[in-house]
Amino acid sequence: MIKDYINIIDPFLEKGYNIFSKVKKKIFPIILLSISFNSVIINAQQNLRTGIYDSLKKKTFKELVNQFYLAEREQDSSKLELYASIYLAKAKEISDPIKIAEGYHFFAYLNRNNSCSLKYADSIIEASKNFPNNKYPAQGYLAKAYYLYKIRDFKKTLDNYLSAYQLSKNLKNEELAFSISHEIGILKNRIGFHKEALHIYQNSLRYLSKNDNIKRRNEKYRNVLFSLSVTHRKLGQIDSVSLYNKLGIKESIKNNDSISYYKFVLNEGINLYNKRDYSAAIDSINKSILKVNELNQAIGFHYLGKINKEKGDIDGAILYFKKVDTIFIKYSDLNPELREGYEILINYYDAKNDNQSQLVYIKRLLKIDSILNSNYKYLNERINKKYDTPKLIHEKERIIDDLKDEEEKSKLFIYVLFIISVVLLFLLIYNYTKKRIYKIRFENLINENEKKQLKNDKATHNSEPIGISSKIIDDIINKLDKFEKSDKFIEKNITSSLLAKKFNTNIRYLSKIINTYKKKSVVTYLNDLRIEYTIQKLKNEKRFRKFTIHAIANEVGFNTSEAFSKAFHKKTGIYPSYFIKQLDKL
Repeated sequence: MIKDYINIIDPFLEKGYNIFSKVKKKIFPIILLSISFNSVIINAQQNLRTGIYDSLKKKTFKELVNQFYLAEREQDSSKLELYASIYLAKAKEISDPIKIAEGYHFFAYLNRNNSCSLKYADSIIEASKNFPNNKYPAQGYLAKAYYLYKIRDFKKTLDNYLSAYQLSKNLKNEELAFSISHEIGILKNRIGFHKEALHIYQNSLRYLSKNDNIKRRNEKYRNVLFSLSVTHRKLGQIDSVSLYNKLGIKESIKNNDSISYYKFVLNEGINLYNKRDYSAAIDSINKSILKVNELNQAIGFHYLGKINKEKGDIDGAILYFKKVDTIFIKYSDLNPELREGYEILINYYDAKNDNQSQLVYIKRLLKIDSILNSNYKYLNERINKKYDTPKLIHEKERIIDDLKDEEEKSKLFIYVLFIISVVLLFLLIYNYTKKRIYKIRFENLINENEKKQLKNDKATHNSEPIGISSKIIDDIINKLDKFEKSDKFIEKNITSSLLAKKFNTNIRYLSKIINTYKKKSVVTYLNDLRIEYTIQKLKNEKRFRKFTIHAIANEVGFNTSEAFSKAFHKKTGIYPSYFIKQLDKL
């Protein structure tokens, strides 16, 4: 590679050499200095990377996995690649084929949107093919299927799904088999086998509803609801479509999932078209069309075109069908139900005697039909031969296994119910005890005499040797007494250094005297004065109780409500919000 690079730039070297010779005396020292400096920086960076790498390499595989997913949530690509590299390196050092496969799985995930994912997926399969477990090498085939589906190579997508499906069933990974089955259902819907796809999705919904290891309200659940909605729409069952759309919208809002929300809204808009409620259909489609991906946008544009055609605005309809065509050109893929738009385009330009435009869309439709025939004929044959029959056998085995497991599940349910009851009882006792303690502490605060705490805090002069003359001690103690009575302690800018300055002494003397005679640090001393002041003010002034915690904290000299609440609890054993609430009950 370097040699090729030199050959490319060689014609320029001779011309550049003459220029360089004239100025080298002036710039050469600067270049040397720059190279030296850059070298230092590069070496420092390499040493830093090496240090980080060595440090992370000491972590366990589990810790690296946790770090990887944390970096994923933070969307830090550099960290993701670092953790994946270290994980794979550690796996190779101990020659663990499954962990090596998992390391390649991380890289396949990082490159899922480009062709490199195929290389890493093959590495997953190669590493684990002789040591299969419930994840690998099935995940390798799934990684390949993900990218192949993205580039619309449905033939290879299905082949890899079927390979992964067979492995997952052989190794009894029901959850993985469920996921693959759902994807095969999507392909079935593509080629028009909607009833069979519906059966798959109904099984998926039952699986999600009964399996404890999958939370019912997760993304998989919403995906199944959407697939059911789309399939019922393609079967013309408009009431069922609305049912699943409403349920999906509700679940999307609960989970703050805007992507799924707009997909359901779009699908309901199309369903409203089928109900011939065109105004509502336009409203729903327009609300969602720019919030979904382009392939879903194409479906929305198609139905906006059909609505305009139904309403007699053929020119408006053509504009939407052209938008569909723009998306087809970009992706070389089209949902079969959108084919109708091209027939409308061809007929439109035929009526206008625009042969050139008509020819463009005839060619485009031929290309679409070629893609549909190639992909969908293959999918039709492969799905029926390689998926349906094995699935029926596995369905029978699943039912038998379910009956055997029913008794064990009943026992487990009783055990779990007992554990939950014990935990709830413990929480009730803890909560009751906590409330009782808080109430006692509140009553103690109410029954205290005014300024009792301040009097207790006043120093009793003794002759305890602390390395400071008694004259200075007396002076500072007297000043502390006046300071306490003046309420100056509620000023925000009061610090130990400022207090020492006010008393004409130094921080060391002040801290030592307060530590000895007040039995607390300067910070605690100031906080306690402020808390005692707050307690008295809350007792005596109803208006003050109506302040927010933040406003009270600011009023008595704390910078934040958190610092105030913490100091209040430290001194009294209860929080200010509880204290105010109980005062209001008196």
